[in-house]
Amino acid sequence: MLEMKAAGWTHIALRGRLDPKTLSVWRRILLRIGAWTDKDHEARREELEGFDFMDQAAIAPIVEWVKTRTPSSVQTSA
Repeated sequence: MLEMKAAGWTHIALRGRLDPKTLSVWRRILLRIGAWTDKDHEARREELEGFDFMDQAAIAPIVEWVKTRTPSSVQTSA
């Protein structure tokens, strides 16, 4: 799990889903431009074809992270 702390906030990056067929023409063009400039072959393929990382295993680390926090350690802004 990637965890970054800055200014009292915790950021945990979660992967998601990209289905290019659901995007506007303009956004698909931007993805193609991004894919042309990306040197990572796998990332290039994902930008052009889409990806789906929405599964229980992907969110398991954040579920465990949340379970370790007590209600007193969670702060909300009003």
